[in-house]
Amino acid sequence: MARSMRLSAVIVATIPFLVASVARAQWVTTTSPLPDATAGTAYTLQFAAAGGNGSYAWGYGCCPPCPPPGCPPTTDLPQGLSFSHTGLLQGTPLTSGDFSFWVWVDDSTGAGGVSLCALHVRPSASWTFSKWVPVATHTSGLGGTEWRTDVAVLNPGAVASNVEVDFHGAAGVVSTTASIPPGAQVRLADVVGQLGASGSGALDVLSDQPVKVTSRTYDQLLATASCLPGGTQGQDYPTLDPADGLPSGQGAFSEESAYLLGLVENARFRSNIGLVNTGIGAASVLVELFDGTGNKLTDYTVALASGEWSQAVEPFRTLAGQTAMDSGYAKVTVQSGFGVFAFASVIDNITGDPTMVTRQFTPSFPLVWLPVASHVAGLNGADWRTDVWVLNTWNAPAPIEVAFLGAGGVVSTTASIPPGAQLLLADVVGQLGASGSGALIVDALDRQVWVASRTYDQLLPGASCFPGGTQGQDYPAVDPADGLQTVWSVNFGVAGQTAYLPGLVENAGFRSNIGLVNTGTDAASVLVELFDGTGNKLTDYTVALASGEWSQAVEPFRKLAGQTAMDSGYARVTVQQWAYGVFAFVSVIDNITNDPTIVTMQR
Repeated sequence: MARSMRLSAVIVATIPFLVASVARAQWVTTTSPLPDATAGTAYTLQFAAAGGNGSYAWGYGCCPPCPPPGCPPTTDLPQGLSFSHTGLLQGTPLTSGDFSFWVWVDDSTGAGGVSLCALHVRPSASWTFSKWVPVATHTSGLGGTEWRTDVAVLNPGAVASNVEVDFHGAAGVVSTTASIPPGAQVRLADVVGQLGASGSGALDVLSDQPVKVTSRTYDQLLATASCLPGGTQGQDYPTLDPADGLPSGQGAFSEESAYLLGLVENARFRSNIGLVNTGIGAASVLVELFDGTGNKLTDYTVALASGEWSQAVEPFRTLAGQTAMDSGYAKVTVQSGFGVFAFASVIDNITGDPTMVTRQFTPSFPLVWLPVASHVAGLNGADWRTDVWVLNTWNAPAPIEVAFLGAGGVVSTTASIPPGAQLLLADVVGQLGASGSGALIVDALDRQVWVASRTYDQLLPGASCFPGGTQGQDYPAVDPADGLQTVWSVNFGVAGQTAYLPGLVENAGFRSNIGLVNTGTDAASVLVELFDGTGNKLTDYTVALASGEWSQAVEPFRKLAGQTAMDSGYARVTVQQWAYGVFAFVSVIDNITNDPTIVTMQR
């Protein structure tokens, strides 16, 4: 995403105020929003006003005189810049980042205007693109867990890409830079630790060429652990574009809400709710907690500075007293600010394994697809199962049909979800009397519903380690219109769209399975190309998919390309024949714990 797009999405409008019986000074600037500054480079901007009487006197600060209602907090000027009483902003900023501050002006009669200004200070290079990872961590958690984050950055282009990785932690912003050759991928293991930092915070990946970014946040089991020593249990956090975040109801934007489904707070599982503000201005967010029947339990408000990450640890328990809630959800509404994202982590108390729950603010109607659901035995003694949650936010019942498209044909069931309630279908494939793996369709028969899922390895009660525990991942619901398709253009004729699956591993510690699903009505043919981290093409293969068909290649890097010590690889997926609605995804599985992490395709 271009930086200018990010700025235009979040700039705050002028907020004038009046003094009784005197003329008002009208606030104007030479440009809007404020031009970007660059760390280490001199910066000058002269503010101007018109419409008042006599000379003007200027001021700035964290809070204006006579602040407007709901005045948000700000960051003040970046270090190295100064603001004079004549309205001149000048100096050499010493650090990069996003800053906001109030500027006000008074004329000789005492009338004045005030505005909240946002300024982005670029690093030393001129970055064009920005992708956010909502949270990265190097910290200790509950139950003896040690949390770490790995990040992979892929350059699919034909020229080298310069990259800066900024960690926005409690101690400030720390960063590192790299140059990624064409077609190559850089993997930053324990990225926060590599930066010499600790704690949790948001991660901004800046680049001068388009890149693909994926991350994994995981519980690192110690080498001396009594169970599964040296293993990991983790989840992906999908990268974010600030333009896709929730806006508030200010200005031309209407207020929107997002939902976090499938939350649990009982003896087996705990749920943490996280928020991140990728916008330039400060934000205020309302979080409302509901049980599975739609009963509102409580709510709380979170204030977020620009770039700030915040997590509520077990809010259903600590704020709403829930200790036996098997199915709950949260509603998230931005009250001020832009570029806000919400997510949850549902953690198994037996294994310490987290499952990522991403926010949804587009309900599904009439059909939503889950790329895969399972009731099947896997490698290394893994028994895979899938749970599905369907939320009805309407004030009337929502009838639905759930259909599993497996190797044995289509099996289905129907249900009616009460108003405001959430339906849990535990082991949905088993409930349908089926087995194996395949795609799942939720048909909202007469109104929009919200859908989420979790596919996990179910440990047996008699297992030697973590008996009865689970290790799983979410598969985000998909809309066929968002899938890969074949397109036609005057210049190129018929061509299939391409997507990438970055951050893949095939070694003694991890294995990678590549899945495809065709949600379209026509048959599809898909080319899958495998690359190592240097951009060297290893091999390729083609998959034919009937309408509604799911297919998975188990360990293709090892079986087809002979890779047994590949720490960093990726795949490129291209639709070859006239088709639409094709999705690709990868499950990267820890061979010690059998814990999977989902990698979704990036265009």
